[in-house]
This record gives sequence, structure tokens and C-alpha cells, in this order.
Amino acid sequence: MNSTLEQLAEIAKTHPSASREVLMIPIEAIQPDPEQPRKEPRDLDELAASIEAIGVQQPLLVRPNPNQEDAYILVAGERRLLAASRAGKSNVPCMVLADLDDPGQRLVVQLTENIQREDLDMMEIARTIQTLIDELQMPKGDVARLLGKGQSFVSKHLALLKATGPSKEALDRGLLQSPETFRLFRKLPEDRQKKLLGRKGTRALPIARAEVEKAAAVETPGRSLGPLEGAQQFSLRLTSQQLMHIIEALGGQPPAEPGELKATLISLL
Repeated sequence: MNSTLEQLAEIAKTHPSASREVLMIPIEAIQPDPEQPRKEPRDLDELAASIEAIGVQQPLLVRPNPNQEDAYILVAGERRLLAASRAGKSNVPCMVLADLDDPGQRLVVQLTENIQREDLDMMEIARTIQTLIDELQMPKGDVARLLGKGQSFVSKHLALLKATGPSKEALDRGLLQSPETFRLFRKLPEDRQKKLLGRKGTRALPIARAEVEKAAAVETPGRSLGPLEGAQQFSLRLTSQQLMHIIEALGGQPPAEPGELKATLISLL
């Protein structure tokens, strides 16, 4: 791990868990950060009801606004800020991070806070990971270590951003709830994908993994079709080094742990 990544990892680890004074700051004094990764906060009603009943339990992260006295710029906690306003609160608990002058440091804190504390859906997680890669030019393996996740976690989520056709429609409609269900859905013939989408109509209920597996095993006259329709199955023994070469050839980043090689390769297929 290079020194820059070590510094970013330390920042992610110590903020916001580091012991800091919590201040009650007026909501009107907190301005949103235009670079905040979360663009469209959703499902605020339940959070607002909770905040109305018991208050904001997790302090927001803010930094001083260099252009305005007694004003702050939000670093992380946009959903809590909006929900608190909706709940009629005038002040929210905040920790002031006065030492985040570098944009890269702020981005790391925002993204890791979002992934670990905001319960993002998988598409938001995917976009967050892509932002880390694009904005900080970090290799996938470094992103995985920074977020405390395995290489397969990063690869599976990035694969969501490459979806096309019915697979993309299913993601856009929020019908696929996990990267694994998405992977199985994408392997279905396109006509079966469309059939599953048609069954859902305008309903918001997600497509369960069991539904995808059932669609992969539908019977046609004379034979039963499985997920690997028309494919010959065989076993192959490969060394760890060979697996790493295959992962690299597929455009992936070999994981740091040998035990994750198989999962990483599967996520790229």
C-alpha cells in the first residue's frame, strides 16, 4: 500500500469514529456540498419520523465554510440533514472536521461514510466506488482495501454500471436487490429477462433470486434448460498465478488474498 493510500485509509478509519466534540448547529447554517456523492436522497419519510421521535442519533460531519463566518459545509450525512429538516428540527448534532482541506481527503470521508453508514442501495454503492476510482485514480484493489471490502465486492458492484438492455431496465426500476441476483439475471436469454420484467408490470416488488433461478431452468419440449444452456461442463485445475493472469486478461484487479481469486474470477465472467 503506497503512502497516499495509507493516509487516506487512516482518514477513513479515524473519521468520523474519532472522538470529537459534538456541537448543535442550526440547519440553516449548513450548506450542502456540491461534490457530495449522494445526489438523490430517497426514502426520507421513515427516517424523518424516527428523528421526530428520538432525534438525530448519528452526528453529521461538517467543515467550516471558508467564505462565511459561523457557516458550515456538509461533508457527510445529507439524508439525516434533510430528514431532520422535514421533521421540523432547527438544530442537528455535528462534528466539525477542520482539518479536511484537501479535496481528496474530503471525498474519501464522504464516500466511506456513505457506504458504511448510509445503507446505500447497490447502484449507489457502485457509483460511489466508480467515483473513488475516477476522482482519486485508485486501482480497484486499493479501493477494496480502503473500504474494508473484498476485491469481489468491488468487481461485482462495478459490473452493475455496465448493464444494458433488460438488465439495465431492471436495475433502473429497482427490481434487482443484489449483485448476485443481477449476475444471474444477466445470464438469462434476453427473452426470459423481458418476460420476468413483464410479469412485474408497474409493481415495485423486486425480482427474487429464486425467480431468476426458476426462469433459468424453464423447460422446453424435449429437454430441460439450465443456467448454462447449451454449454459443455468440465473441471479445470489452475494455479493461483494462472488465475491471476486470467483475471488481469479480463480487465480485473487480482485480489490481495488468494482465497478471493475464485470469487473475483466468477464476478468477471
